[in-house]
Parts: sequence; structure tokens; C-alpha cells
Amino acid sequence: MGSSAGAGSEVFHVYRHLRRRENDRQDFIAVKANEEELEEEFQETMAMHRAEDDARTAKKRAKR
Repeated sequence: MGSSAGAGSEVFHVYRHLRRRENDRQDFIAVKANEEELEEEFQETMAMHRAEDDARTAKKRAKR
């Protein structure tokens, strides 16, 4: 039984390529979001450490 109105076998390769590109795009978005989250956590930690250092320095400066 043949298909005269259906998609030919060559269309599968086009579909596979499009699916792969979409999966790669989704993976890239997920990795980028994870990197941004890690960068935000790092910046918060650095700000906290900087504030602690400033407080410690101010205390020692007051002693002098």
C-alpha cells in the first residue's frame, strides 16, 4: 500500500534536523539560566563578604 499524499521518506531527515536544532536551543537556554543563577548567587555572596570585611575594617579603624 503506497502513499501518494503522505510525506516522503526524505522529509524525515528535515524533521530530525529541526528537532535536533530545537533540542539544542532548549539545552542552551537551560544552561544559560543555570549560569545566570550561579552568577547571581556568587554576586550575593561577594556582597555579603564585602560588607563583613567593611564592618571588620571599620571596627579596627575605630580602635586606632
